[in-house]
Amino acid sequence: MSNALLAKNKFGFVDGTLLRPEPDSADLAIWIKNNSMIISWIFNSLDSSLHDSVVFFDTAREIWVDLEERLSQGNAPRVHQLRTEIVNTQQKDMSIAAYYTKLKGLWDEYNAYSQIPPCTCGSAKAIAVEKEKEKVHQFLMGLNEKYNVKSNNKLQRQEGQPLLKQLHLLHPKTT
Repeated sequence: MSNALLAKNKFGFVDGTLLRPEPDSADLAIWIKNNSMIISWIFNSLDSSLHDSVVFFDTAREIWVDLEERLSQGNAPRVHQLRTEIVNTQQKDMSIAAYYTKLKGLWDEYNAYSQIPPCTCGSAKAIAVEKEKEKVHQFLMGLNEKYNVKSNNKLQRQEGQPLLKQLHLLHPKTT
């Protein structure tokens, strides 16, 4: 929802930076129209079980704050869930491409929660390489047995290559 509001230049209605104009302002009618539109966007994006609890709010900001207070939780439970899913993801009956895509989605979401401060010491590249190696090993651990011997031998020789390039060695049609 935040991305949609930002894209439409309407996030100020929910974050409190775009306040309701004074009653005699020429901008009031436009503000009311936009506020109503955003309320409908939020309302339509909610599960129907939440509708009754927000229907009587007058501003998108009030709805946003109420939902944020009631529904927001710390990131720790989701981060834990993601790490568990990453560790437990196995190829099973998926193609290599589908297996990689599933892991990549989990990795990307996990990285979105990362709160690593910007590097000022010049070690960012080394850290990125280590993270990439960790992903390769995680990927290999979940591969079906038929790929394991072949993949370990090929990928060990290619250490330092980006993960997608390494996967191409396993199955040229996956990338």
